[in-house]
Amino acid sequence: MKKLPELAHYGFCGKANIEIEEKDMVFDTTKIEKIKCFIVENIRRTKGINRQITSYGLKHIIEDLIDGYDYVSNGECIKAFIELGFTVQPMHGGLNAYFNISMKDISVLREERALIS
Repeated sequence: MKKLPELAHYGFCGKANIEIEEKDMVFDTTKIEKIKCFIVENIRRTKGINRQITSYGLKHIIEDLIDGYDYVSNGECIKAFIELGFTVQPMHGGLNAYFNISMKDISVLREERALIS
């Protein structure tokens, strides 16, 4: 299994040349569990990586639709997908990632998000 770059609240930091503070690498496990529940209930896995949406785009959808949290970080979103065993592909040289997720499910979530905006 390919080792992933270090993960902080803002996302992957292996190639971004960003100095990481220890506090940025500590995640709220309760929030991660809530995000994981949301993913399990709403997003199906696919065989291939979906490059139509990044972790950063997903984090905005999740934070708008998840109950109990006003803010979800990019890193929390990525960590939840990792812990659920999704395939995670970091963007080359960036903070974000792609996952093996259904675009049909993302379209449904975008429609739900539009209704509450």
